Amino acid sequence: MQQKQRYGVFGLNEHITENISYYLSLEKPEYAILLSGKWGSGKTYFIDDFIKEYIKSNSSDDQKKRFIKISLFGLKDVSAIDEQIFQNLHPILASKYAKLTGNLLKSALKLGINFDCDGDGKKDGSLSTSLEKFNPLDFFTDKPKKDKEIIFVFDDLERTEINTKEVLGYINYLVEQASFKVILIANEDKLIEVKEDVYIDFKEKVIGKTFEVRHNFPDVLDKFLDDNPIEIDGFKKSIIKGVYNQARYDNLRHIRQSIIDFIYITKKIDKKYLDNTGFLSKFTYIFFCLNIEAKSGALDESGFSSYNGLLSSLDDTNKEDKPPITELLKKYSLDEVDFLLPKQSWIKILYKSYIEPNVLDSIISKLSFFIEEKEHERPSWVKLWNYRELEDEEFIRLLQDVTEKFNKCEYETPALLLHAVALLINFNKEGLSDYSLVGIQAQLNICLLPENFTKYPSWKEKVLGNNGMSNGTGLSYMNDNDSDFIKMYERVRTVNTDIYNSNKKTEEKKLLDKFIGSIKTGDFGFIEGFLLDHNAFLPMLSSLTADSFFSAILETSNKNLYQLSQIMNSRYSNNIAEFKS
Repeated sequence: MQQKQRYGVFGLNEHITENISYYLSLEKPEYAILLSGKWGSGKTYFIDDFIKEYIKSNSSDDQKKRFIKISLFGLKDVSAIDEQIFQNLHPILASKYAKLTGNLLKSALKLGINFDCDGDGKKDGSLSTSLEKFNPLDFFTDKPKKDKEIIFVFDDLERTEINTKEVLGYINYLVEQASFKVILIANEDKLIEVKEDVYIDFKEKVIGKTFEVRHNFPDVLDKFLDDNPIEIDGFKKSIIKGVYNQARYDNLRHIRQSIIDFIYITKKIDKKYLDNTGFLSKFTYIFFCLNIEAKSGALDESGFSSYNGLLSSLDDTNKEDKPPITELLKKYSLDEVDFLLPKQSWIKILYKSYIEPNVLDSIISKLSFFIEEKEHERPSWVKLWNYRELEDEEFIRLLQDVTEKFNKCEYETPALLLHAVALLINFNKEGLSDYSLVGIQAQLNICLLPENFTKYPSWKEKVLGNNGMSNGTGLSYMNDNDSDFIKMYERVRTVNTDIYNSNKKTEEKKLLDKFIGSIKTGDFGFIEGFLLDHNAFLPMLSSLTADSFFSAILETSNKNLYQLSQIMNSRYSNNIAEFKS
């Protein structure tokens, strides 16, 4: 008994491979086969794998089959199909098994292809399409034609721009009149949606069997990772499987693209950070969650950047006003998990496909994973974050340390201050601390007095994000959906934002003054760095007064003015190109 074949990684589609193999063994089936499935569900990947394995398993000299696979996506007329057929056959025509004969020239002209007959570089003929006598087997002249067979595979049928009746009529002719075997690949739901009447009649007449392509994701993932290996020690492919199951999103093309994106971005991370399995696992999980949702269109840039996690979790009544990311976070159980990176970093990674390596490493180095691993050197608040694992004496000692630092306003960044506040609020409500909510609020107000926080540079150098899941420490705030914590969080964020904006205006004024001075003196090294490198996509000149700018232009030389115009042109033309892309 002949052993049953299993083609590629699509074991769930064994019945399809058997039916196609049987179909290809028929002399004149006079019907086509349709492989259906949603976009990105693996139809194209399946047929490519099938063809490869079929050719490998049927390579005997007594049966030669040539598969011609053509994507109809974007084609505008049937003559474009003919051209694709010719281009697919051309590698054979150029090989030692075929000769350039009158038959070839005649067929090429029938196909409507401009052809250079005498080799002088000029196109000698172009005729309209005629399929009446077209037979690709005419291309083979050195072996018996009966040993050759062409099978047509037409992909993206639902996405062609060719008139529906024309393209279906074309396929009908190949199947019924020319007796070719044809395999169609399409999302049948879309075909019915946009071409219902014409397609239904065509299906009844031409399509003999329809199969829905399915896939076994673990096998597909193994194949993807074979093609695009993630060469990082400690990487766990099970994380991708978990995200895939949670996503409930069957677009395999986007999964493959996400793997490629992951390889790209991890190459920009210093290996010493990737060697930390805790960080690597968490980064892998969050990356695939966000990247898949971004590719699916469920998470766009504006929805991500406008998300306010803390405020959204406070009020559950206005569900219609909440951004889509709120539900996505619940789907992936990310409600209490830190994003690891700031939102702006993720936006660059997800939507710009780029982030500066040094900047990325700098952010990662400050995460809790990379605080000194020696237990006695880890901050008390980090140890308290996992308080359920602590013994009573250690918990009391650590809580006392956090309380003392909070009472002395010794937390240098807004995020660290909020971690202390979150812990104290949580322990109060758990009955583990007698530090009252009123007392915590009163002490926080003291820490927010200018004389207490302005001595720490971080308050004016960086502003808290508008959600608590990107605080730059690698750990979310303890119980960050607590209403009392959210109120205190907003108070800290307001103070932090005010001092940051005030400092930003001061620094921007200094930079703009230097920019004006550089126009006059011709310091274009500074101007290039200011406009093209550091602030390429920021509206830095919006605060510049017209009088000061034109005054500088009038005072500078024509040579300097020309160089300035080149830099300005590069700045704005590059931005336009970036926004268009």
